[in-house]
This record gives sequence, C-alpha cells and structure tokens, in this order.
Amino acid sequence: AVDRPGDKLFQKIYPAHEGDASVDISAGNPSFTASVVSAIQAAEAIKVLLNKEDALYNKLLMIDLSEHSYEVIEL
Repeated sequence: AVDRPGDKLFQKIYPAHEGDASVDISAGNPSFTASVVSAIQAAEAIKVLLNKEDALYNKLLMIDLSEHSYEVIEL
C-alpha cells in the first residue's frame, strides 16, 4: 500500500482492537520475507517518484510466500 499524507491508510488496514499477537511471536517470519517485501516497497517508491498511476494508492498488496500468491485489495 502507498500511504500518502492524510490518507489514514494505516488506520484502515490496522483498526484499533485488542488483537492477539501470540501468533506472530510463536510463528515468526521466514528470513527472506523482509527481502521480498523491501524489494516490492522499493519498486512502489520508484512508481510514486515517477507519478505512475499503477502504484498501490488505496490498495493493499497481500503476499502469501508459502503459496507464492499475490492479491491486490482495493481499500
């Protein structure tokens, strides 16, 4: 997702709630997850700098690395 000033996109994705973080603590993330996500973030940053319309404005990219699937969700 590309979060521009004033979009409040973070609040749409993560609304305030009493969530259970125990799954994140016990399962963790594979070591390559950060590399994949940072590469996608860098590509999105380039799109924003070049004013490309296909940047993920008001969209959420869901990545499932265990299934190699990607889904874009309109917000």
